[in-house]
Amino acid sequence: RYARSLGAILLRSIYIGLLIMLFIIPGIMYLYSTALVPIMLADKKYDKLSASQLLKVSKLYMQGYRFKLFLIELRYVWYYGLLLGASSVLIQLDYDLLGYTLLGVVTLFYTFKTMPLLREATIMFYKTVISVDKVIGETTYQSESLIDYLEDDPLAESDDDPFFKT
Repeated sequence: RYARSLGAILLRSIYIGLLIMLFIIPGIMYLYSTALVPIMLADKKYDKLSASQLLKVSKLYMQGYRFKLFLIELRYVWYYGLLLGASSVLIQLDYDLLGYTLLGVVTLFYTFKTMPLLREATIMFYKTVISVDKVIGETTYQSESLIDYLEDDPLAESDDDPFFKT
């Protein structure tokens, strides 16, 4: 289980790094497409999936939800950027002690207060996203059947699909 977790996080990080180096916007979109991977690794429901399959499932779940997750994260992070900018200005104006103190306080506040709230909001977002049925082509899948179906081909459609739900 540890190797699969390490492989999924490493694979996701490599893809994000390459996409951001080559194309910034697609890299950010891929970051949000695979944002559920760390949470899915902790969920026992996804134990039988490989690292690449986890990335595919996350992308399927996040279709239509990337911008919503971006707005959720923006709600928790905007003031961190604002205070970080203020501390940078203070440091540039030779108010080093005040600037570095503000930077330290902001970092501690973000680490111990904001990050747990952001993680909790992301987990609640995850629970909402996986509870919604997904439509691929003209077929609607429940979240459980989507995971099972992914082991073969997530985009294949057939008439004898056992996971078809009307």
